[in-house]
Amino acid sequence: MNIEFTFLSLIIIIASYFIGCINGAYIFSKSVKKEDIRTYGSGNAGATNALRTYGFFSGLLVFLIDFFKGMLAVGLCYIFKQSSFVILLSALACVAGHNWPIFMGFRGGKGVSASAGILVIVDYRLALMAILIGFILALITRMVSVGSLTALTLSAVFFIVFKVDIFYIILSCILCILSIYQHRLNIKRIINGNENKLSFGKKDK
Repeated sequence: MNIEFTFLSLIIIIASYFIGCINGAYIFSKSVKKEDIRTYGSGNAGATNALRTYGFFSGLLVFLIDFFKGMLAVGLCYIFKQSSFVILLSALACVAGHNWPIFMGFRGGKGVSASAGILVIVDYRLALMAILIGFILALITRMVSVGSLTALTLSAVFFIVFKVDIFYIILSCILCILSIYQHRLNIKRIINGNENKLSFGKKDK
């Protein structure tokens, strides 16, 4: 267990929060569409709402922006040889920046894309396996929330079962809990049978 923490560690964690604040959906809607995506659809500044509001390619672009910022936050830790404890804190700071960005009045997204990027760089084999299962379920049910919750839940399960670093297990569990909290309204709609479903025929506008 490595819990080494330096001043550089603190700088990286703070930087990770602001990296998380780079919200793909908000930037895209403001710069390209000249509007705030939070006034449309679910009101969420994330890839799923961008997909529903603007179409597949717009949603994909937003997903990639948020996915790679998660990878960047953890990647900085690897570049500067930080401990797994610092990786845990930096990853959570990045997701916090996405969910509660200071520049957007603390109204961001749900953190799924950023969490996926984080988990892939931490252990790509376990993360990709979980994401693939979640993706298949999302296609079958046509509910992105089902796929997202499944992917993050399975990531936590896989990290525990395959006994990765304890701080990575803690990270995966916290990301799962955060996702469940952020999707609490979606979960209610799933239970009630009225969760929003994707229409695969929608074109970009």
